[in-house]
Amino acid sequence: MSLRFDLSRAVLVGVVVLLVAIVVLPVGWLFVYAFADKQGHATLANFIMLFTDPSFVDPLIETLILSVSVSVICCLVAAPLGWLAARTDMPLSRTLRTLVMASLVTPPFVGAVAWEMLAAPNSGLLNQLWRDLTGAEDPLFDIYTMEGLIFVMACYTFPYVFILVANALDRMPGELEDASSMLGARTWQTAIRITVPLALPVLLAGALVAFLQALNQFGAPAILAIPAGFHTLTTKIWSLFQFPPKSELASAASLPLLLLTVALLRLQAVALGRRGYAVLGGKYGAPRLIRLGVLRIPAATLAMLILALPLFLPYAALINTAFAPIASQIITPATATLKNVRFTFFELSSTMPALKNTFILAIAASTLGGLLALLIAYIVARQAVVGHRVLAFLATARKDGAPRLHPVCPVLSKDHLFVLITPTSPKRYDLLRDGRYALQTFPHTEYIEILSGSARALYDIIPEPVVDTPRSNGIIRRGIVFRLNSIDGNIFCGEL
Repeated sequence: MSLRFDLSRAVLVGVVVLLVAIVVLPVGWLFVYAFADKQGHATLANFIMLFTDPSFVDPLIETLILSVSVSVICCLVAAPLGWLAARTDMPLSRTLRTLVMASLVTPPFVGAVAWEMLAAPNSGLLNQLWRDLTGAEDPLFDIYTMEGLIFVMACYTFPYVFILVANALDRMPGELEDASSMLGARTWQTAIRITVPLALPVLLAGALVAFLQALNQFGAPAILAIPAGFHTLTTKIWSLFQFPPKSELASAASLPLLLLTVALLRLQAVALGRRGYAVLGGKYGAPRLIRLGVLRIPAATLAMLILALPLFLPYAALINTAFAPIASQIITPATATLKNVRFTFFELSSTMPALKNTFILAIAASTLGGLLALLIAYIVARQAVVGHRVLAFLATARKDGAPRLHPVCPVLSKDHLFVLITPTSPKRYDLLRDGRYALQTFPHTEYIEILSGSARALYDIIPEPVVDTPRSNGIIRRGIVFRLNSIDGNIFCGEL
């Protein structure tokens, strides 16, 4: 008789411990330091200073202006560009997607350095060219402004929105638009009534991603904002760690970033509600391409001009500076030199250790992050361990008929599916009043299943502090156990 060892609990506990170590502990200590003074005593003085001292209020306002502006610009640029690439016969659409990916992988701080070479008010290459052509004394561009920082951040953030919008338009069933056309709708009516509503959730998600990217970005503001004489919240937090360090103020200044991120994610879920689409079974046709006619070449030209801002001009400036004897000079075949390359890679002693550390950090972070994501995804999607249904969601009907969502941990026992509900939980009153429910789970298929039926309370466990339910693999504390479904193979039947 062979012995079987169930490692599922050990695996689940290990993943939970790891997530606690990399998420909960840092955030927990952030809260501890934010509400403490230098002696460790509890205080609100850090937050009073944060919201009253102009040296903190101004960076907070500048950060919000930066984030909102970048988000709006990214949507205005990326949404039409994604539509051109996914839904029209514009030439070079595949090249456009490749170039957008190239701008996505370009670090924003590298782009900031490149635009510093291009648009610095005195030494910028574009301003030099402007002076040579017009004889003007004043520069055409000044990158050391809030407008300049917004421009640079938008150049390297819009690819996130573009990829989301273009992919959503690629996957959108063409039959929906075909049906609209057959019912007599014109192209613009179909776009307004069908395409835009289906793409709206993705566009809002892209706007949120762009906002959060700008909100938490440090490299570009450090290069452009600090020389310009103003701070964003991230550069202000960095300055608080300069000697003498003020870790308590830095922690208090970090909390608005964290709380705003959580609030925006929640606001997105509330704003979107149940809006979205899914194709249930079968294949669907490819979306119809809109013929641009005489506008094909102008559209492709416009797309390439847009990509010149994050790619062509910045990389040209970097290449020019790398091979120029003086950074502010435009190279010619006669002045090009390898001196800078030779000095950087063969004479500067700090270059090779920096490259080594960069590659080690990149490989280690990507490998460990990928393994952790793979493990969590496998646990959730393949039911690899007991407890994978921690991420399931139970939908019940409120008194007014509106749906209510609850994270739950269903338990399989014998031929039934159970969920433990605490005595004061809103979902208890929902189910006692109306037994209908829907449970979103992740079974052994590539599709997310929505199980529905009726529920009833088996017994209340209010007097007893602890109860051990059958095959629950542990002690469940007091509450109400609801029987959700009868299970017959892969068929889930509601039980009255």
